[in-house]
Amino acid sequence: MAFVGIISCACLTVMGLGVANAQTVLNPSFELDVLSPGGYTSGNGTVTDWSSTTTGFGNGIQYFTTDNFDSASPLPAPADGNQALYIFAGDVYQDVGALQSNTTYTLTLALGSRLDQPGNGIFELINGIDNTGTVLAVSPTITPTAGTFELETLTYSTGSDVSGDLTIDLESGGLGRPFSTIFN
Repeated sequence: MAFVGIISCACLTVMGLGVANAQTVLNPSFELDVLSPGGYTSGNGTVTDWSSTTTGFGNGIQYFTTDNFDSASPLPAPADGNQALYIFAGDVYQDVGALQSNTTYTLTLALGSRLDQPGNGIFELINGIDNTGTVLAVSPTITPTAGTFELETLTYSTGSDVSGDLTIDLESGGLGRPFSTIFN
């Protein structure tokens, strides 16, 4: 089974003048779907608190083992927990609420590359309620060393005139890309 895109943790830091409602990323370390070592969800795009563009086999949650990473239970730092999101096809995204004016958003996440199927991926901040909105900021294509996770950060600052929601979009870019915890 080949996997593209793997994330273990997601976190959004919000800084601004008079920020009334800071955005929270739900299920940031993909641990809400409890699995046994080596287990994975069906890949039908169902990830608790996240939406997916995939309806067939494409992405899900996996409890990775040392067949996939240098260490497991927990995953190697900077990943968080034992499980990670894998993306084989399509996007996985989450609407985190209304954009705030004069605010800096910083999204940091751990992206991994499996030992047995190394790959790459990207992530974006989008103005909209899903992955089809206007891209505000996009990461470069990221390719961690096989068997490891790397922290990656994306920052976007708003001006005084904003509207709509902020959505986090995670995309596959190559085989074996694990996305781990999104940190703040």
